[in-house]
Amino acid sequence: MLTSRCSLCLCNFETLDHLLWQCPLSKQIWNWLGSLFQIPTGFSMLKHTLDWCSHLSAYLSDLWKVAALNFIYFLWRARNASVFEGIPVRTNDLKVQISSAVKDAAGLSVNCMSNNCLELEIVADLGVPAKARPLPRVRSCTWALPWFQEVKINVGAVAIGSPGSAGIGAVARNNREDVIGVLSIGLGITTRLFSECEAVIGALYWAAQQNWNKIWIEADFQTITDFGKNHVPWTHRARWNKIKFSLEGLRFTHCLKEANFSASQAAKRGSYPSAEAELEEHARATANSMATLCGTDHEEAGRRMNKTIHQQSDACAQAFIKAQKVITRHLKEAVDNLELARGIEASLVLQAKLAEKDKAMKELRETFQGKFDEECEITVRLKSFIDALGYDPETLQRFSLTNDHIVEDAVRTEWLKVDVVCAAIGGGVEEAVVRTVTDEVVDAAVSNPSTEGTRGVGVEESVGGDGVATPI
Repeated sequence: MLTSRCSLCLCNFETLDHLLWQCPLSKQIWNWLGSLFQIPTGFSMLKHTLDWCSHLSAYLSDLWKVAALNFIYFLWRARNASVFEGIPVRTNDLKVQISSAVKDAAGLSVNCMSNNCLELEIVADLGVPAKARPLPRVRSCTWALPWFQEVKINVGAVAIGSPGSAGIGAVARNNREDVIGVLSIGLGITTRLFSECEAVIGALYWAAQQNWNKIWIEADFQTITDFGKNHVPWTHRARWNKIKFSLEGLRFTHCLKEANFSASQAAKRGSYPSAEAELEEHARATANSMATLCGTDHEEAGRRMNKTIHQQSDACAQAFIKAQKVITRHLKEAVDNLELARGIEASLVLQAKLAEKDKAMKELRETFQGKFDEECEITVRLKSFIDALGYDPETLQRFSLTNDHIVEDAVRTEWLKVDVVCAAIGGGVEEAVVRTVTDEVVDAAVSNPSTEGTRGVGVEESVGGDGVATPI
């Protein structure tokens, strides 16, 4: 009887490597987990096993690590129960315990899954909730101009590796959008926090050397807010206390990295001091080779020297042209974005002004309409009042109260034509001139003998001053 026989398969020697990776029962569980996560099996080391799902999302990688570690834990507990208590190991019990542990860990994971069919199938097989990536959020990014007589300095800091090769950069502009200075310095090997603090302090000392008294510092890292609250690390506190009182105005703001790309490029350029050392070393080696050639063959040395000079000149010219094109493209993009932002702002202001103007015109129209209606009502009421008093509304004279007869005789006329001509007379009273032409008078019932038997009578008579017709 083997004293070190495996308590799971009862066939081989029990070692840790056999128990975890080579035992038929553990292989069965590993194959089951591999089918759930749709990955190949054949594990032999714990580190490689935990990194086996690195191609999947962070959410499923967390669940795989939980499943692998809990399987090892539950397998060891089942082995102890079999050895010391005589309880047989059942694979179904291990699967239930592992599934329960994975579901509990799914609620604790803060990572998200990838939105593809493979991971959706894995999540469905595991029975855990899906955690899709949040939708991208679009944010506006603007760059504002400084105030009058103020200099805006955008600073950037970079540390490749942290600690690693670090550098700082700064770009200064005035209120007319003119670039008045660029700073790029290498710091050597340091941390990112140190480089960020050094970028702010270095920009302030640079501004003091240029006699800029009103400064606006803007950066894309959160350390800039600590300077605004006077929370400066002890490594830079002495220099900070010395420089902050020498400036008339100083303010700090945070911006997005898309609005600070020029300072970031200057910082990256400063983070490569090794390039200068390489160039210096190459120049030294070239000088040594030239000295050797000069001692043996002067003509060959001259040809090599000319060739080296031309190559370096061409390389410098090409690098300068490339950098100029990149800077021109970035400046053009910045100008386009700035013009777009200004155009949107101007259109909004114009719309607001037009809305205010329309509102004022509407109120003014309503006011005049009300006054006009009120005046019309007063005029109608006044005319009614004058008519009720017995006055003519046009002449403002009182109507006559006498009822005189115009003609005492009854004369029936045919084809009578009457023309009324209005003429102004003195005193503002209208005189009516009546012209009557009688072609024929028939059946005269005459009570006045003066008109009897008259034919072709023409009469022209004026109306009296009192507005009453005079009898003919």
